[in-house]
Amino acid sequence: MWACAKATTLPYFQKDMEIMKALDKDAYKWLTAKERPTKHWCRAYFITDVDCDIMINNICESFNGWILEARGKSLVTMFEVLRVKLMKRITIRRKKMAPYHGNICPKARDILEKNTLKAAINCTLTFNSGDIAEVENIEGTKNVVNIARRTCTCRRWDLSGNPCKHAISVVYLKRHDLDDYVVACYLKKTYMSIYDNLI
Repeated sequence: MWACAKATTLPYFQKDMEIMKALDKDAYKWLTAKERPTKHWCRAYFITDVDCDIMINNICESFNGWILEARGKSLVTMFEVLRVKLMKRITIRRKKMAPYHGNICPKARDILEKNTLKAAINCTLTFNSGDIAEVENIEGTKNVVNIARRTCTCRRWDLSGNPCKHAISVVYLKRHDLDDYVVACYLKKTYMSIYDNLI
């Protein structure tokens, strides 16, 4: 089931769905039911303008757990407890990131480094001209990267905002700085500006 959900292109999604259908018809029927549209659970159907490919969002559960102690209090007391918790959280987040010397936040940097290693091992580049290149994977599949538009036919760069292994191959061939191709939401300065407010 996870392979179907994580597929970033329609051909991979369809291939994985056929495999699932062969393995478990009930699971296939459950996933293809009308009350579960694929745009809600499969990366191949996600829109690409949000720069986030996270499939599981536990923010509600996390928030409810975070405010648990304050929820049973009177309204004014509850807001005061939440205000203090927010002040502490902002301070902790800023102190944690302030000594970090990179331009890109640590988790995004880790993904970039993993993709860079994959690019070095898996990708062979055929440069067309300008900003478009074809990248062949070791498995034999090919992807087209347009670095001006910041897109790749594998859709991983489009979905996450972090360059995929194909895009990294092109960026390095052009001898550009990889950090320039990461979306602003992963930059340290963006992170620090989020926690720049005072309560």
